[in-house]
Amino acid sequence: MKLNVLSLLVVAGMTVPALAFQASQVPSTNEMVKKEMASQDLADRVKTTGKPPEPTFSDADIKNLATLMSGQWKTSQAVPSDGGSPVELVMGIAPVAVEGLSNTLYCEVCRADQLRVPIRQTILSFTRVGGKIRMTTFEYRRSHGLFPPAYTMWAAPESFPWRAGADDLVATLAFDLNGSGDSYMGKTPHAYPTGISGAIEMTSEISISKNGFEVADRGFDASGKQVWGPQAGQFTKFVHAEIPVRVVKGEDGLLTITYPSKLQGEPAKKDEQVTVNYVAYLENGSEVDSSYEKQHPLTFPQGAKLLPGWNMMMEDVQAGMLRRLVLPPKFAYGEQGRRRDHIPPDATLIYDIDVVSVQAPPAPQTKEMTPSPMKEVPAGTPKDAPGDGGHAPH
Repeated sequence: MKLNVLSLLVVAGMTVPALAFQASQVPSTNEMVKKEMASQDLADRVKTTGKPPEPTFSDADIKNLATLMSGQWKTSQAVPSDGGSPVELVMGIAPVAVEGLSNTLYCEVCRADQLRVPIRQTILSFTRVGGKIRMTTFEYRRSHGLFPPAYTMWAAPESFPWRAGADDLVATLAFDLNGSGDSYMGKTPHAYPTGISGAIEMTSEISISKNGFEVADRGFDASGKQVWGPQAGQFTKFVHAEIPVRVVKGEDGLLTITYPSKLQGEPAKKDEQVTVNYVAYLENGSEVDSSYEKQHPLTFPQGAKLLPGWNMMMEDVQAGMLRRLVLPPKFAYGEQGRRRDHIPPDATLIYDIDVVSVQAPPAPQTKEMTPSPMKEVPAGTPKDAPGDGGHAPH
């Protein structure tokens, strides 16, 4: 079984059911205005309270199921990958608020050795259908179904980008679940169309308990022959695990998530030269700044005046560090935003940072007694830092 057809929690959303447009399904102008007003009302309440909306569940059974599924998990044994070598997968699940949906969990699956960028991101939503609990999986309408602002936010669900709601998602699979207490199981009520690895349709099964998950996706060709996935009665199992990311929460929503990496030397001291690569996102997924796009990293003296949140949460910066930094508006560009960088007012900024090196401060320059040619300022000095002229966090 290949990695890209592992389970609903890995694959969820690789296929999209056909869309049927009927006159009765086209929203009226009134409905669209009401929806926009409700969305703005929620955003205004969040701004007033300073707190994101909290996830809620409509009944005790759904809440219990969400609690069973939430947590950190890993495959009980390595699974084959497209590259051939078996890999271990890890999965983080947490209750989150998603605008326009109810009873929602965020699920993210990664290779255990590559925790920064997931293989699959899925929103799970629960509803009652005929008295049973139906779980519907949703995927982001993005390239490869990946939405960078949500990476690793199972570890800090209060910072989940909830505004990327139902309009940013597409439903993919549905499961009718039976059970209660600490055990549920179910399967897709019918085959769903797919185009994965020679299959034209697929089915999926899932079993959920306090001890873990068992999942199985199976693909079938035009003749009805199974062409991938575990044989009948066989499943891929996920068990409880600790995913080694370190979360530090600061005041008023400030957040860092630090990933496992090989650190070098000591944390940077004042005025030492810190060199980083970074990408900055808005919560809607827009990329607003990137050292990779500029084709040179950013270098600044430790302690330089950058964005307030950057200064507060990067005091322990160290060579080799891999970190995600979440800056709420008051610690970034606040109510003004930054027009030339397309950063709107009251925007939260999300930085993915790779610390390239920490080096000694440059030697002090002596005053030259004779005129000398003007020297070009090297790229990546603090004036080019993120936030100045569309670059670094000032």
